[in-house]
Amino acid sequence: PQNQPQQPQNQPQPPQNHPQPPQNQPQQPQNQPQPPQNHPQPPQNQPKQPSNQNSLPGNGSPVHSNIVLLDCGDDTRDKTVLEDSNEDADGEEGWGEGKEGGEPHPLDNSRWEDIVSDDRRMVDATALECTLWDLDKTVPTYCLTSTRIKVDKEFKSREDLYSNPTFMTHLARNKSILIVDSLRNRIGVYDEVSLEQKGWFPSSRSDIQVPLNILALSCGKVALIEKPKGISIYAYDGNKYAREDLIKGKFRGLAEGPDGSLISIEEFGPKYYVRIHDLKKKKFRLEESMELSVIQNKVTGMPPLPRYVVCKHNKLYISDPGSARLYIVDMLSRSQEAFGSYGSGDMCFQKPLPVLVDDVGNICVGDQETGRLHIFDPKGVHIKKISYKASFKKSLFDFLWMGDCFYGSYYNGPKEESGIIRFSVLPRDNCVASRPDEFRVGSPLDILM
Repeated sequence: PQNQPQQPQNQPQPPQNHPQPPQNQPQQPQNQPQPPQNHPQPPQNQPKQPSNQNSLPGNGSPVHSNIVLLDCGDDTRDKTVLEDSNEDADGEEGWGEGKEGGEPHPLDNSRWEDIVSDDRRMVDATALECTLWDLDKTVPTYCLTSTRIKVDKEFKSREDLYSNPTFMTHLARNKSILIVDSLRNRIGVYDEVSLEQKGWFPSSRSDIQVPLNILALSCGKVALIEKPKGISIYAYDGNKYAREDLIKGKFRGLAEGPDGSLISIEEFGPKYYVRIHDLKKKKFRLEESMELSVIQNKVTGMPPLPRYVVCKHNKLYISDPGSARLYIVDMLSRSQEAFGSYGSGDMCFQKPLPVLVDDVGNICVGDQETGRLHIFDPKGVHIKKISYKASFKKSLFDFLWMGDCFYGSYYNGPKEESGIIRFSVLPRDNCVASRPDEFRVGSPLDILM
């Protein structure tokens, strides 16, 4: 308003001994226009004087709506917040690190969270489909012993669509899942949610021979076990994937160590060894080897056949469908232990193959013969068995964890039905009753948009 009382011209002058500003402040440009000489300069170290002592919130003081432009990683978006006017006498704002004595803006470390819908992925949402900023960077913890595991969807094999599926891996670069067809010597590339085919890996014409385990590594390379050759290493050259290296040997199972190393089980004569290859000068080289001394052939006609390995929490979980056992190897202490036996009891398997380990160390072992899921705690104590209804549930080959769900691949031969099953893993405490098709990732203001 134009009729506000003017500030008295005879304001007391600031004391002459107030602290001087630092001498190393950047010099002002010489051609900067000078302010009027008769404009009274406010003291540098005194709090700003309110223009009106009675203009408090609620007494007619206007509230300004400021638009703040934030740089949140690779995505910069406008956020509108209502905040009180915090302007100095010369019109400059009081927030910001660039101002002497200024405070950081409360939204400097904020970030955006997308809504997770029922299609089990982070959708590409617009600004209006996002929750408010969230300072909590924690990752949801999934525990197999306190969740509901159920069949979410079946993907039945066809002649040209994930036929004869055996092993899988997630290729985050292309938002795809690679599914191995060991019978036809090919690897299909499928969408990570809909499983619609997108192509072939590495191309439609390749010389892959009997592909088995496959693993996409954090360094961007893809490791593939070819039965007559060894471990083939594929690298992305900017246009496509091409074979870069070959580690010869008779390997089974692939896993990635916490330091990015490549871990596999090699059969060497009558013994089995854990081979750890480190990436040096863009190639994997053997760094460490450890014999699986825990393997014992106690049952006649059931020779040990370690075929699957998972690395989690600095431990190796190795399944042996030949002797119906599970081995746990501590990578720090090098201790080895085994549990399980052949049978139909709680601690028994018939043909264990794929292994899944959750965020707290619980173990899920899939029985290739019966299709059941056995849940164990981190110490190997049996918790429960999970049976489910599906069109196909025998010959379970592989697990692939994908956020709040995991996939299982089933290959029953050319004469029986095969395919992929997606299992949902829903934490009982995080279910939203009002809108079951969506749940909130997080918002400090507890608002679901």
